[in-house]
Amino acid sequence: MVAATATRPDAVVLMFPLAWSAYRAIRTDHDWRALLAPALAPVGSVLSLGYIGRRTGVVDAYFRVQNEAFGLKLDFGKTLVAHLRDTAFAALGGTDVTVGVILRVAAIVFAVGAFYALLRWRPPTELVIFSVAVFVTGWLNTLSVPPRVVLRSFPLVAAVGVELKGKIFASVAAVLAILQLSLVYLAAYPGGLDFLP
Repeated sequence: MVAATATRPDAVVLMFPLAWSAYRAIRTDHDWRALLAPALAPVGSVLSLGYIGRRTGVVDAYFRVQNEAFGLKLDFGKTLVAHLRDTAFAALGGTDVTVGVILRVAAIVFAVGAFYALLRWRPPTELVIFSVAVFVTGWLNTLSVPPRVVLRSFPLVAAVGVELKGKIFASVAAVLAILQLSLVYLAAYPGGLDFLP
């Protein structure tokens, strides 16, 4: 867990499912050592951020790069509300429907269906907590592009796989793979992702 949060500081959301596991271990086995896991989860993020700050000489270098290069900063859902408003307005015919709007609508529809599939699947509670934590933290910043948030929450994709068995799942997986390759191509092409909000 320390390695996971060291490679990606926002992986600190692992604290939440780990805390649930620790709670269960304490409640059933009276194993207080289980508290080490959620306590150690943020250590990787702190070490990673400290290393980046030390190497660059700027304490908040990681956050500055996220903000200046990607426009990413914490805004407590303000951008999410604006995206949902714009998406609803465009869907009702108020503005031109852009590729960004289509992607957001598709991601929202997929997320609702995937959360439904996740609840039907009934995986371990830790996976549900992880999915919710990823969504909440992903949508509290200025780069709340729903497809990015949905893909980061892998239990949702797994739940769809469990729900859609056989040929239907193979078809959905093939379409998603083609879309993913298209996004990679667009990301490599200069100006290819300018349509995203």
